[in-house]
Amino acid sequence: MAGLIGAGPGEIVFTGSGSEADLLALRGAVLASGHPRTRTRTRTRTRTRM
Repeated sequence: MAGLIGAGPGEIVFTGSGSEADLLALRGAVLASGHPRTRTRTRTRTRTRM
């Protein structure tokens, strides 16, 4: 599968859901940023219209 898109086997990750994939992408972005902080806060907010 990785060879089809020119990636290495260690560069492909299959996830069970979209939210899991989103969190994995966010973690990768934080780690790639090079900042020494190892904790990241995420927050979702749902608005309900009446």
